[in-house]
Amino acid sequence: MEPREVPLSPNSVSLLVIANILPLFGAFGQDYTNYFLSRSIDWSDWIVFAVGPLGVVWILSATIRALGPPFLQNAIGKGSENRSLIERDLMSSTSADVCELWNGHNVARLAAKGEIHEFLRVLDGSETKFREGDIGRKQFFREVNKDYYDGSATADEKRTPKPPNLLLNLGSPGRKVRVMAAMIQACLLQSGFLILLVLLKFDSELNERFVRIPLYSFITALSGTITLTLALILCASQLDRTTVRRGTAENNSSNSLGSYIITKEVNNEIIESHLSSGYNRGIPDRTRSLLSYVILLGVALGYIAQVVGLASMRYPAQIALFGITIVMTLTRAFLRQAPHPLVSIKCPRLFEMDWLALAHVLDDKLLWGRKKVERAPVWSISGGRTWRYCPEKPEVQRKGQKSMNLLHLRTELYRSCGWNCPATEMTSALCEAIETVAQRYLRPENKDFTWYLAADLGGNDEDDVSFTINREERHSKNWSLDRDQILSALSLWLLYDQQIGQPSEHAEESLRLLGPSDIKEDLKKLSLTLRKLRYVKETSYLSDRDSITERNSTFWTRKFRRNRIVGFNESLRLGLPSLDNGPARESIRGGPGSQQYKLSLQITDDANEKNCAPAVLSRVSLAQLYAQHIFSGFMWALSENMSVTPKLDDVQKTANDVVLNGLCDYEDALLGILPPLLWNKRLKSDPPTITTILRQQFP
Repeated sequence: MEPREVPLSPNSVSLLVIANILPLFGAFGQDYTNYFLSRSIDWSDWIVFAVGPLGVVWILSATIRALGPPFLQNAIGKGSENRSLIERDLMSSTSADVCELWNGHNVARLAAKGEIHEFLRVLDGSETKFREGDIGRKQFFREVNKDYYDGSATADEKRTPKPPNLLLNLGSPGRKVRVMAAMIQACLLQSGFLILLVLLKFDSELNERFVRIPLYSFITALSGTITLTLALILCASQLDRTTVRRGTAENNSSNSLGSYIITKEVNNEIIESHLSSGYNRGIPDRTRSLLSYVILLGVALGYIAQVVGLASMRYPAQIALFGITIVMTLTRAFLRQAPHPLVSIKCPRLFEMDWLALAHVLDDKLLWGRKKVERAPVWSISGGRTWRYCPEKPEVQRKGQKSMNLLHLRTELYRSCGWNCPATEMTSALCEAIETVAQRYLRPENKDFTWYLAADLGGNDEDDVSFTINREERHSKNWSLDRDQILSALSLWLLYDQQIGQPSEHAEESLRLLGPSDIKEDLKKLSLTLRKLRYVKETSYLSDRDSITERNSTFWTRKFRRNRIVGFNESLRLGLPSLDNGPARESIRGGPGSQQYKLSLQITDDANEKNCAPAVLSRVSLAQLYAQHIFSGFMWALSENMSVTPKLDDVQKTANDVVLNGLCDYEDALLGILPPLLWNKRLKSDPPTITTILRQQFP
């Protein structure tokens, strides 16, 4: 019997093509479904999700993972799944266990506790302020969508800060308009498809053109499509009800504008989405479990009925459903494009709070992308300057507005974020050392004590930064220093060192100047062995030799980076640190119009050499060096306001206490305390012993 050719009808062709192509699209359905659900926030998203679904199997899996009872979760191998993974994959919320981070290319949802914090920058006329992104503190914003408020949340849950929702807020404005347009499109397509099914069954002209459709096919296709759509809407709505959302919009009664720093551009509404308190605590919900059965049955039966009905219908219905699926897939992909911020800036690692404070106070163009970002604005404490900056004197006019605003903002950012930085450990040691010394030597009638340091703002601009230690009114009445402010100053100073492109090494040589040259003789008279003590003077040349001899004194020539020279002096013509010529590390400028001279110092052990300043030559970490500078500034101011005149033995005990605080070693502590006391005649001399008299008479 000869084989016959069986002609392919359009119905069989469309069925074969669709049957082979849809599984290919369905292979991408899991990530596609999860990504769409993780950015769904209201009923318009639910409808867009329900029409033309892709990957129904993955929707069933998502329903079981998030809403299903334990035995169904065990059945699909998700019984022991961590709740944070479900939140990461399927929900729009962030929590203590799930965060969203910008990695430079896209937003990544992570089941981890990410270090990310949200702030709003408010512009009101000429005044700019920062507000913490906690909704409870957005006084200048009004709440909208109050029906999303979770009344069952505990007080702790309401106060706990949540990571910002980047996926919901990044990108250009107009999200609502696009989603509403997509919802209208979905409704029109779904309605058109249902009308097409009715026409294919009951329209006489179509019945004449196509073979009559069996009644069961029409009923199963129509009921299956409606059931599937309603079940998917219910599924999306129940997934959304596991989260709590609140929106904030600009307060119409003010002229303020709000935006997330580096996380979003200016928009007219800010959306927050977090897990509801009951779901987050794992409280059983019988209604949710019951609805999960309804959803699962609706999706499964609706999909099966739709497939069975369309298999017996003609190709117009099959092609129409296929086309709707493709169109809605592309529409959902368009709605869920990867969001990008208007401005994305990579801040120096571990110095994010410092960069933000510097940009806001000193150059806010950096925040809006209106300036090429190379490094943060210049700010550092200026070492190597005169000690006369330090004491508080009513007749001296201070000009520290910018620096104090900077420290205040950096401190507020730290108190909100609570992130550690490279200066955290040294800050604690410095504050304990200052408090120890204040307890011994400050006048008891004082309630507070302030000292000042010179600050470099770049461009030959300089102002003062002040620190205040206060006496506690209750209980012990000990002295207490604001650790957060000290931490901010140290961290900002360390950022400057990193920004100038000269990475500091742990073993790099540093120079801490101890004060006026006149105290050399006083230091020499003390019965102390000070191995780190050196005497330095500037030189206008770099010798080819490591050492030279002048007037029977041997000098060693050393080059130091400008930001490695701290302390106080008046004999060396050291300019501001920011005027350092940079990578050459060999010269600085003393000021506008002055000639360059080499940043090279001659060092000797001989205290008799004239015009030499006492200094400490050491190899310590930069954080420790800068902490010692702040401590020295405190001592210079304290030496003019001391309640007692200590003896050398008492100073040595104080130095031991400073060592126990962890600020420095014993000799560094002594050389931080003694110079101000010697200069201001605050060190009580012991009566001369017979041995001392004999040495003076018979040298």
